[in-house]
Amino acid sequence: TLYKSFYGDFSNITINFDFVVPTPVETTGFLDDDSELMTFDVDASARAARAIAEFEEQGDFDRGEDLIASEIKRLQQEVGDKEAEEEFSDRLATKTALSQVDNNQNWPEHLAGMNLGGIVSRIRDGSLEVRHLKERKVKLDALKFDWGDDKHFIDVPFEKAVCAMYAYYLVRGDLFVYEDFAMPNEDPWPEALAGYEVGKAVKRIRELQNFMEAFHPEKVSLLRMIDFVWFPTAALPVDPNEPEMDNELLKLTAFGHPDYAKMIDLPMGLPDKIVADGPFFETDDPRLWWREWHNWDYVKDYWYEAGRRDNAFVLRGMGYNQMADEHEKKYGPGLFQQIEWTMASLSEEGALDKKSLEEKKELLGNLSYYRQEMLDCNDVHPEERDKLLLDFDEKMLEIMKDKNLDLTMDDEEEEEEYEDGEEYEEEDEGELEDEEVEYEDEEAFDVEDELGLQQ
Repeated sequence: TLYKSFYGDFSNITINFDFVVPTPVETTGFLDDDSELMTFDVDASARAARAIAEFEEQGDFDRGEDLIASEIKRLQQEVGDKEAEEEFSDRLATKTALSQVDNNQNWPEHLAGMNLGGIVSRIRDGSLEVRHLKERKVKLDALKFDWGDDKHFIDVPFEKAVCAMYAYYLVRGDLFVYEDFAMPNEDPWPEALAGYEVGKAVKRIRELQNFMEAFHPEKVSLLRMIDFVWFPTAALPVDPNEPEMDNELLKLTAFGHPDYAKMIDLPMGLPDKIVADGPFFETDDPRLWWREWHNWDYVKDYWYEAGRRDNAFVLRGMGYNQMADEHEKKYGPGLFQQIEWTMASLSEEGALDKKSLEEKKELLGNLSYYRQEMLDCNDVHPEERDKLLLDFDEKMLEIMKDKNLDLTMDDEEEEEEYEDGEEYEEEDEGELEDEEVEYEDEEAFDVEDELGLQQ
């Protein structure tokens, strides 16, 4: 009530949870604002006053007057000191609205030092038992109290529940509380919590596991200190309106995305690079922790070397249909989807006869590409892979039977082929040189000489 009467609303305290009720300051009347005293050396003035009084008691008025004149000059220098004036002006300019209230006339002395900002924060998130009780909520509603974001509110008075759980833990040694258990009104149970239904509180907090982990991780840490046990199967979704998790999401939540989880040997430096460049997805849902750092681009080379040619196909085979759809949506249809479309277009009788020469040439290029990719593919069983390779060969031979089909390469293709051939020749030459060196080494090695049999 006092805060609202001073500031008009709760807008300032909404963003300043560190607000503390100011301590009343006694006004001396020496200056319009006693805060200005901070620019003076009060101790030096006090010492000078005592010295002047001693000189006057001794009758040495001349020395007393000299000291008075010296003190006046010192004070004038302090008042005229530009740095002191600038410091004072900066201090006044940076005062917030919270510190501009007349502390003497407004805040009662017995409230001085109260961490009002922290109390308001605890009321909003449900730590204190205020919004949970209708009669208390009505009083704050009358003040137009800002309750904050409803989705962050804990519908169990958390601090009271923790006190009760801690008492139960000290007495019983664990927190496996029956749902109908209430705090007894007898020793050694705390009298202040007598009758509190701690069993229902524990059950409700377990149901709020995902919610607590998402919005109140500091409270989760507090619960760990008293060995609080979660039951994940009893946990509700963060948003009660969300459907229950399916098997795919359950696996993702437990193990992470298979693009990462199935990797056997992590390339050196890969985790550091992902952490440095990520996160790649923003979410406050603890079930989607794996999305923050998942990015196929960082592991595609690893999986290609391992023989993977169609990631969406593999994901579907492992039961991750939603992940497969997302992968295809971002990176386009995979190799097996392309193969299926191509072979389907050739499945009808006489389908090749309906194709133009350009279409046949394009088909031949596609089949050649599929064949090359399938040679080292580990996405399917070897028998199925060999069958596909045979199908590709048959279709390619059937296409090449057309005598009108010009299979000569154009200039660009020929140049690329020539460059590739040069690279292969260089590699072959290098291998031959290595073999010659090894052969020479073998010739230089004489068995009889090594065994000492030669005369």
